[in-house]
Amino acid sequence: MKYASIILAALTLFISACSSDEPTGNVNLPIAESFLPVNIVVDRHDTELLEECRKWRDKTLTVNSTSEIPDDPFGSKEAFSNINLNELSLLITYNVHSYNVLSYQNIFVRNRTDKTYDWTIRVGINGEAVSPDEQLIYTRYAILVKRLPAGATLRAWYSITDHNWDWVN
Repeated sequence: MKYASIILAALTLFISACSSDEPTGNVNLPIAESFLPVNIVVDRHDTELLEECRKWRDKTLTVNSTSEIPDDPFGSKEAFSNINLNELSLLITYNVHSYNVLSYQNIFVRNRTDKTYDWTIRVGINGEAVSPDEQLIYTRYAILVKRLPAGATLRAWYSITDHNWDWVN
């Protein structure tokens, strides 16, 4: 009976150690490099550029080889063609808005509850905006991270804050 108890305890420890369930919660992941956001201010009367930029609106891409770098109006092909993507993924997202970006901060996490990779971009603005009736601003954001697994789900989020907010008082 003594040996049966030892074997049962060892078997229980082995089975619990082999559990494939991933714990829940978020894990902060390192960002290898953050690139400066690139803006294109589009006059609403420039229908050709407006249509070209609209194609990229709200897209989020995971790029794992230089052949996947998009040929967008932001110059991504030229800007990122020399990056070594053997062990890294280039994450790109596009946003349309009417405010001036003064600061930004990238946060990258593994969301183990939803089984996604979440990229949050905190954007600091000054409250001044261009007239959306006359102009729109399209922005490309990009970061380099450790290579994402094939089939990984990437979500991009934007958090807007007032750059001039008096946080002391």
